[in-house]
Amino acid sequence: MDQIVRLMFQLIQPGNASTFTAVAGGGLEDIAAIDAGRALVATDPARLVLTPYFGGMVIPPSEAQTEGGNDNSTPFGVAIDLGETSVTVNGLFRNIPPAVKRALDAYRCLSQSAFGAPRIGAYFINKEGEIFHNLNTGGLPVGIPLYNFRTSSRGSEGFNQADKVNFGFGLQSNWDNNLVKTIPNYGLVELT
Repeated sequence: MDQIVRLMFQLIQPGNASTFTAVAGGGLEDIAAIDAGRALVATDPARLVLTPYFGGMVIPPSEAQTEGGNDNSTPFGVAIDLGETSVTVNGLFRNIPPAVKRALDAYRCLSQSAFGAPRIGAYFINKEGEIFHNLNTGGLPVGIPLYNFRTSSRGSEGFNQADKVNFGFGLQSNWDNNLVKTIPNYGLVELT
């Protein structure tokens, strides 16, 4: 995947539907047909919203989740495999305007794991402009479900330093099982 430098949000549709046919008649690879938005908050499921560029995004691998082991609680002292852990992703926005941060904060309520399935999916965009996402059962692009998306308060380290806003979200342990890459025809539209 290389360095991920942007996310593109889209509301998740019931039944794993995809709305790309509604985006100016173009598909995901026709990035010029995607409206990057005058506002960051999407209310239309067909709307794709690009974040500002960011740095430092790290997606760690999942880890084994086990019970017992090396004691008398399990047969032969062997740990019981319970699956894989979920993944916590972190990154960093620099010098984003307060209005953009407030708009990003609006995605927090759409990704809360306490309410069941998240309502927001994301497409991961690397430094080459390649887009990583899932496909629905009909073979159309859908976002990777995000859980508990958050942005921190703004931090400042003073003289000649950028303001920094950390962000993070969770992914299911198997988030990459259906990962595909789309190479767009055109450059990404800048957020205004």
